[in-house]
Amino acid sequence: MKWKRTFGTLILLPLLASCVEQHEEKINACHERVHQRAKNTAEIVTTEVKEDKWKVIVRGKVKYQNGFGAWVNYKYVCTVFSDNSVPFFEVTEGW
Repeated sequence: MKWKRTFGTLILLPLLASCVEQHEEKINACHERVHQRAKNTAEIVTTEVKEDKWKVIVRGKVKYQNGFGAWVNYKYVCTVFSDNSVPFFEVTEGW
């Protein structure tokens, strides 16, 4: 049973890595918007990528630090076109 898990991991890791490489510029374009919104420090916690016909949707969780030093949880979503432009960007409080 353990060998199946290891075998599955060996097959899935390269596939996931190529997916991230394929969309790395789009992810970076979205993450740049996330950091631009921060008044203080921002820490991206998770990132999910969904490819749709002519666009890529990047969403995830981010922690923003407020003026008192406390961390506040937010969700973000970006639509990124093939030229890495970001026509839609939204951040909402809470996870």
